[in-house]
This record gives sequence, structure tokens and C-alpha cells, in this order.
Amino acid sequence: MKGFSTEACNLSAMPLIGEYLSRMGLVDPLVMTLNNGRPERAGTVARELGADWTYFEKRDYVTGKVTTYEKEVSAKGRDIVVVDDIISTGTTIANRVASLKRQVARDVYVACTHPLLVDGAPYRLFEAGSKNIVGTNSIESPYSVISLAEIIASHI
Repeated sequence: MKGFSTEACNLSAMPLIGEYLSRMGLVDPLVMTLNNGRPERAGTVARELGADWTYFEKRDYVTGKVTTYEKEVSAKGRDIVVVDDIISTGTTIANRVASLKRQVARDVYVACTHPLLVDGAPYRLFEAGSKNIVGTNSIESPYSVISLAEIIASHI
């Protein structure tokens, strides 16, 4: 179309997620992400919390099978936040939550930008030991507690 142009920008909700979590009174928080290819997610949230961060090693295979490797972290007595961009079925994150609870984490919180939460994902996450699920309102769910309006409006 002649004369038509559009501009796109990549916005991140991670600063908003970190800000929200900073008001929750977390104890000695550690922020983790599932994807070692995008560690800035955990780093951004950790900066807002004044916390350390790390990631789980995860490999996606062409067959659709995802393998996430155990990782020993100093979780004992700490609140752990596991962040990701999208939570669909929550299976991979539930495995990580259970692993962190076995490492005697105080509480484990799950946070994401897009809470799809299909096929019983909330049940799976809570059953694994998650204390809470926090998401933005990019997709409405009972866990969509963070508004994206401010970050979207600042880029208009």
C-alpha cells in the first residue's frame, strides 16, 4: 500500500513483573528462567528485586520433547521466582518447581508475560509446590494481576 508504514517495537513486561514481585516481601529471592537462550528475563526481574539470578538448562528437540536438566542452586530457605514469557501447559515449569522444593526452597513463585494456562496448568503448578502464579493481562486469566497499559502507552 503506497505511503503506508508501520513501526514495531519489542516490549518486555519483565520490569513490571519485577516491580510487582518487589512488593511481595520475598525472602532472599533468587530469580530463575527456563531458557538459557534468554537469560535477560531473569536478569531484568532480578534487578528490580535486588536479587541474584540463574537459569535452568533446557533443550528443545525436533520431536517436540523438551528436556530440562536438574540444576543445584542455593535454594534452601529462599524464595525462588521462576520467570518465562509464555506458560501454556506448565509441565516444564512444574518440574522445575518440584525440583526447587526438593532443594528446600522456602517458597516458589511462577511469573510470566502471557498466562495461557491450558490443560490444567494452574493445578499442575500448585501441585508441584508453587506458592503463586503471577501474569500480565496480555491474556486474561485469574492470575493476570499486572497491567500492560503503562508500558504500551509509553510506546505510542
